[in-house]
Order: sequence, then structure tokens, then C-alpha cells
Amino acid sequence: MDAQAPDDISSFDDAMAAYARLTRLDPADPRPFYQMAVFCEEKVRKDASLASAQRADYLAAGVEAVDQAIALRPDYFEALVYKGLLLHQQARFETDPASRRTLVDEADRLQRQAIELRNQRSGRPRRP
Repeated sequence: MDAQAPDDISSFDDAMAAYARLTRLDPADPRPFYQMAVFCEEKVRKDASLASAQRADYLAAGVEAVDQAIALRPDYFEALVYKGLLLHQQARFETDPASRRTLVDEADRLQRQAIELRNQRSGRPRRP
């Protein structure tokens, strides 16, 4: 399955169910967990009709899924990037300034970690 997030709820739910089945078939494969996180982030970003509780649930599910992907493969560049995106989404809707700052700081740390990982893979020197 590819990373295109379905636009309607039933397609979204069907896709999430399919990826959940894949995680049960091969729990050591981080890719289905990553795809679930991608779908959750895109659903929140693209569906303005979501209620705040539903949006929070999707973001929490996305973070949980991407955390599993990263636990299975700590050098999963794309998963690190998407966790940062999910945390930035959570920060957008966070009302407590301290919590918002914590989310943004963690997202920024993940971005730096992903860039460092990409640079290591490509042989690029680390930027100061």
C-alpha cells in the first residue's frame, strides 16, 4: 500500500485496519506502523471538519504508531520526520504554552536527528 492518505472516513478506517492487520502478521516490520502514522498526520492536516477530540485521538494514534516504527528501526529516517510532523500538529492545537514549547522542542530535536542520519548515510559532513 502506498502513503496516500484516504480522504473519507471509511477509506481512512479501512486503510488503518489493513495496516493494523499487517502489524499483526509481521510485528517486526516497522513500515506498517510508519504508514499508520502518515495516515494519521495527513488526516488531521487535510480534514478541517474533525472535532478537536477526534483530532487529538488521531494524533495520539499516529505518535503511538511511529514510536513503534522507531523502536523497531531507530535509524528510520522517514519515521523520525513524521514523528516531528505529528508533534508539530499536536503543538498547533495545544493550549498550554509550556506543553506547546515541549512538543516543538522535541519535534525540532527529531528534525536535527533525522538530518544527521541523512548526512551520515550520504557521507556529507556534519554542519556546525
